[in-house]
Amino acid sequence: MKMNLQPLVEALSPHAGKDPRDGFARDLQDWFGGTVQAFLYFRGRVALHALCRAIGLGPGDEVVMPAFTCVVVPRAFQPLGARAVFIDIDPQTYNTQPEALLAAIGPRTRMVLVQHTFGIPAPTARIVEACRGRDILVVEDACHAFGTEVDGRPAGTVGNAAFLSTQWNKPFTTGLGGILLVRDGDLAARVQADRASLARPGIPLDAELAVLQLAHAALVTPRTHGWAQQMYRALTALGLVTGSWSNDELAGPLPPGYFCDMGRAQAMAGRLVARDFASNVAHRRRMQQRYRDLLAGTPFAIAPDPPGTVLSRYPLRVANKQELLDRAAMAGVEVGSWFETPLHPMPLSRLRDYGYELGSCPEAERAAREVINLPISVRARESDVERAVRFLSRHGRPPA
Repeated sequence: MKMNLQPLVEALSPHAGKDPRDGFARDLQDWFGGTVQAFLYFRGRVALHALCRAIGLGPGDEVVMPAFTCVVVPRAFQPLGARAVFIDIDPQTYNTQPEALLAAIGPRTRMVLVQHTFGIPAPTARIVEACRGRDILVVEDACHAFGTEVDGRPAGTVGNAAFLSTQWNKPFTTGLGGILLVRDGDLAARVQADRASLARPGIPLDAELAVLQLAHAALVTPRTHGWAQQMYRALTALGLVTGSWSNDELAGPLPPGYFCDMGRAQAMAGRLVARDFASNVAHRRRMQQRYRDLLAGTPFAIAPDPPGTVLSRYPLRVANKQELLDRAAMAGVEVGSWFETPLHPMPLSRLRDYGYELGSCPEAERAAREVINLPISVRARESDVERAVRFLSRHGRPPA
């Protein structure tokens, strides 16, 4: 693949003129219809952490949120002293259940998180209305949902605020990165004021991320995804590259440098991706329709596809998840597993450390045992979709 290196090289120059972060923030505000202010961070959970700092979340406060998520989400606010109250998911959509969420709200609730899992829209407007006038912030976890519409509006603009991830496997990727969207002007002013304490990525880290972005663009396809992911994890474990997460942020105080701005190379990558994002969305819609067509003649359940859905990955349930993942790695077929426990990637034995009690969210626990996901990104072609479904039909077993 021929790569245009010049924009990323220019972004890294200490003598660069306009900061690409300013332009990227404006691009995002335009994409979301001018209804939100956009703030950039090094990772998606850092964007959530910034929001929690801005509202003064602290000891004794509670955040109601779904299980079947990444542990880095509750870790974004637990070091501030707040407690997560986990609720179960809808077994069909893998999303926040409004009834369970509203029932879990108590006198100490300061925030509720509404997750649009795999890009499937959760019924956010109802939750916003129920929380109106109660001093409870409704925050969309839209990390999977760039391009999805929720209640007729872009995901991330229905709640009071939203955070998004632009990590490697997300629909809009800058390698690593995060976005905070805020609707309320007063809250946005508090977020802006707190940005004075942000750490800044230095040129070496910026350069490293630029090289990783270029390597990812040149090398990673649905056929190479498995070995590329293993290589990236190995390099991360050796401390040679910056990973999607690190052990030191998952326990105890947050590490120095956690509260960090997005780098120039990340922002420039975002600007480049944003130019073609409408075609990205259209492509993913075509791929998810192709999955629907191919899966219609199989025993596997078709993923929910309510109006406005733009999937980040195509989710399916199987009875032999680990066997299928192992076979796929050997066969060079891209089969993913984003949540292997209710708080991925923590093993079941450690979930209590983060406030989760085993058995409290049985649907989330079952989904973690059964749900795989298939490629749907701009790098996936119809031939990749057909190959994935053939592999699934040959080696997968539907749940009982």
